[in-house]
Amino acid sequence: MIRLLLLVIPLAVLAGCRTENKAFCEDPNNAGLQGCPGDATNGGGCGSDGECKTPGFPVCVKANDEGICKACSDTNKGACKDTTPRCESNACVACVADAQDCGGGVCLATGDCAAPSRIIHATSNSTKTKDCGDAATPCGLTGALMLATADGKSVIKLDDPGPFTQNGFTVSNDVTIDARGATLTRADPGPVLTVMGGKTLTLLGGTVHGTIGKNGDGIKCMGSALIAADTKVDNNDLSGINADTCTLTLSRVTINNNSQKSNTFVPGINVMMGSIALAQSRVDSNNGGGLAINGAVFQIVGNVFSNNGPPGTPDPPSTIGGISIMTTGNPANRLDFNTITGNHTQAGFTPGLLCAGGLTVRNNIIYGNNDNLVPQFGGNCQPAYSDLGFVTVDMNNNMHADPMFGAGFHLSAGSSLLGMADPNADLSGIASKDIDGQPRIRRPGMGADIGADQYSPP
Repeated sequence: MIRLLLLVIPLAVLAGCRTENKAFCEDPNNAGLQGCPGDATNGGGCGSDGECKTPGFPVCVKANDEGICKACSDTNKGACKDTTPRCESNACVACVADAQDCGGGVCLATGDCAAPSRIIHATSNSTKTKDCGDAATPCGLTGALMLATADGKSVIKLDDPGPFTQNGFTVSNDVTIDARGATLTRADPGPVLTVMGGKTLTLLGGTVHGTIGKNGDGIKCMGSALIAADTKVDNNDLSGINADTCTLTLSRVTINNNSQKSNTFVPGINVMMGSIALAQSRVDSNNGGGLAINGAVFQIVGNVFSNNGPPGTPDPPSTIGGISIMTTGNPANRLDFNTITGNHTQAGFTPGLLCAGGLTVRNNIIYGNNDNLVPQFGGNCQPAYSDLGFVTVDMNNNMHADPMFGAGFHLSAGSSLLGMADPNADLSGIASKDIDGQPRIRRPGMGADIGADQYSPP
């Protein structure tokens, strides 16, 4: 017993010395341990919230009877507010859900929650255009758009799934529409949504659903700006998004089954002048092709373009397959980490990717278009570190291998494309996440994975 006591006492003394030993605490590996000040992820050891004194780390999170000061916890939002109101893994991050993060308000694209004073409520069965907008007396969507003002109530929350059906919806003021879970459609011919010149529409979630025979686009943008996230645009007679001199910022959108009008073939996204940033999105099964860019600045990173342009018998009817770019060179232009597959065009047209202006495109899968029977890219495209069908001569570190797709054009564990992207590729910003929102990272001693998907084991 005496020997055991002698052993315990020195250990206790050593533990006490750690908390007071400057050299121990200055070792970054010991940050947050035994009372040492924390690093960028914690504010030091603690026994209760009251002992957390480091700004930004007010919550004592305990595990195995030891506490560490963190920004927040599952039961205490702590420092989470403003543009980072949500707690994930004891860190404050941007909001993702209206109910969970914003108390039933609106989670904005900027990551913060809209103040109740900014919100106009709308329902599909309301026809009100004035004296409305609170939760108890909602407007119709047309009325809500009329009431929206840039310096006051500028956020419209759709309170039911709809469908919201009118003779088109026109955006004449800067506005955010929270359409999560709702469907917008149109009763008469024309586009479902029109964004007027000089205005900005931020569209969060929802489906812009066309009706066959209405001869309209899903969203028409004219000299304005469109920000869309987690939105689906489908079943329109013409393009899903038709933009003329607009600024488009599209993330996690789905553009599919558009160009439904008989014998009319227009792309799912049609961009004339202006600019487009498209990331983590799927553009598929649009009869007139996937994406057409004419004269616009573009950042097309981390998307899947698949099955655009129907196969047709005896000849596919569309002249655009996956992507067509008709624009002069601009150093800001970028087309990286995309998967372009299963698209079709008429004989003599390029089914995968067509470029003008001399564009180097990197880390893309351009494979299986027109069944790999013809060149997958054309014009002045200059692929590098990409997987290309049909080509027999290697250049610029390109590959010519079956991608070995799984469901949803995800890569499989046996794909030879894993780690074969340009090892010096810029993986920041728009390229930091793959199509599923997972981090795009370099494999040890290699690059990231080629295409839209960064493989991770199930």
